[in-house]
Amino acid sequence: MTSTNIFTRLIKSITDFSFSNQFIKEKTGKTIGLMFFGYLLFVLVFGGVTLVKMAPFVDEMEMVVEDELSKLPDFQMSNGVFNFEDGRTYFEEDFDGLAVIVDLEDKHDVAYYLTQHENYILIKDNNLYMNSNVPTPIEGGTVIDKSMVRNIIKAIVPMMYVGLAIGAVLGIAVMFLMSLGVWGFVLIINSFIKKGLTASECYRVTGHAMVLPGIVLCLAWILPFEIPGMFFIYFGLASLYGYLFMVNYEPETFELEEIYED
Repeated sequence: MTSTNIFTRLIKSITDFSFSNQFIKEKTGKTIGLMFFGYLLFVLVFGGVTLVKMAPFVDEMEMVVEDELSKLPDFQMSNGVFNFEDGRTYFEEDFDGLAVIVDLEDKHDVAYYLTQHENYILIKDNNLYMNSNVPTPIEGGTVIDKSMVRNIIKAIVPMMYVGLAIGAVLGIAVMFLMSLGVWGFVLIINSFIKKGLTASECYRVTGHAMVLPGIVLCLAWILPFEIPGMFFIYFGLASLYGYLFMVNYEPETFELEEIYED
């Protein structure tokens, strides 16, 4: 049986429906290898584009964080007590729709702030209130100041990259779940066209039928606008390719020793 390298296999999976006469009788491991390789290319392309798009956002976020923190006076929370280092007893500032209020002089009661702000964080009587009049006591122990808040917020950036890496790993499971869905469609199509393919042979059809839909899905995620019904487009295109691979399959073109070759 002719050996086909991975790049030729990708191209033939998109352009040559008679390619099914070769891959259907190959080992299923080659199909799984194709799926992994295709997913790796997807991760590299999608991940690279995402990182390029994230770079200006991260820079802007860091500038915004520094600018917003500059509005906040130096403070310290220690032993469950909040104090401003300059001695002030009241502070109120709007941070892009979130009001941050520190009332150490009992200027207003909690109910007042609840009526004045839709979203707020209030520190009063050494308690923390967030959009409600239910107090959360400020715990003692760890000393918290503005520099610690700055470091915590900046730590979000590397966590975003960690999230991308975790998403890439979880994507492998998603890929196989999607392959099971396409496999179901291929099995149904096989029962109608009566090619007599086994379940494992249908899975080989599935893996190769997912190549072009995977590319389309990658492009859809990269484009700056949303393509409606992408779920149906993906499975519809994969099912169409599965059908075309199977109708172009001619088992009689194989020699007996090739058919049973492992």
